[in-house]
This record gives sequence, C-alpha cells and structure tokens, in this order.
Amino acid sequence: MAAGSYTVMVTDVYGCTVTSTVSVTNPPAIVISGVVTADATCGSSNGSLTVNASGGTGALQYSITGGAPYQSSNSFSNLAASNYSVVVVDANGCTVSTNASINNSSAPVINSSATRLCCAMEVLMQPSPLMQQEVPVHCNIVLTTVLLFNQEIFSMV
Repeated sequence: MAAGSYTVMVTDVYGCTVTSTVSVTNPPAIVISGVVTADATCGSSNGSLTVNASGGTGALQYSITGGAPYQSSNSFSNLAASNYSVVVVDANGCTVSTNASINNSSAPVINSSATRLCCAMEVLMQPSPLMQQEVPVHCNIVLTTVLLFNQEIFSMV
C-alpha cells in the first residue's frame, strides 16, 4: 500500500456504518552512504570491508553474500580478494544493496643481478717450504645489486 491518507468504512450486519481516516506512512529508506575497504595483502585473506548505512526501521543487519546469512555488525574481516555483494536489511525486511571489491596487493618483487668482472689485480703468494717460487693468482670480483620496487637496497662489490 502506498503512503497517503485512506478512508476506511466498516458496515456491520445491522447496517450500521462507521467511517475513519487512516494515514499510512513509509519508514525512512535505507541508505548506504559508503563502503570502506582494506585490500588483502600478498595473496592472504586479510582484507576488510565496513558498510556505512542508515535509515530503515529498527536495527540494520548486513551481508556480503548477496543475502542471508546476515550479521548485526557492519564490519567484515579476514576477506580474500574478491567482489562482494553487500546487502543491508531492516526489521521490516526492506533491503538495499551495492557491490564492493577487495583487491590483492602483490608480494614485493626483488630483482637482483650479478656480473662477474675480471680485475687487473694480481696477488703474489709467497713461497712456502713446499713452494719453490712466487705464484701469481688472478682474482675475480662479483658485483651484486638487489632492487626492491626498483630501488637499490643492497650492493656488494
């Protein structure tokens, strides 16, 4: 029945009639003013979602599965990256819905490279009782650079 004023007339078996005017009002509509999300990290199920809603009749209940089951808390935690169908229901069974997404931030990427360079340095080993002469030893130097988010965080020469 739509909101408005209605005239109700009741007649009994003896023909007596009573008339009255009745006003029908609609309760305030449920309004979802926003959904705040925190993304999951590194592929884990640690995202969260908070629904901000008002209006309706009585206490509001919330779901992120598109319907039942509902919960009294407007916050959901331990969520995996996914799309969620958010539904808010009031005591009269009136509903309003919206969609929300929890994204996944990927794990950090480490790029490393190693370059082997020959140096022009010679090290002379001194003769020992077992060696009859000096022996030249050539060295190699390994350069390693580690990048995290394309920023150098470690370099070894």
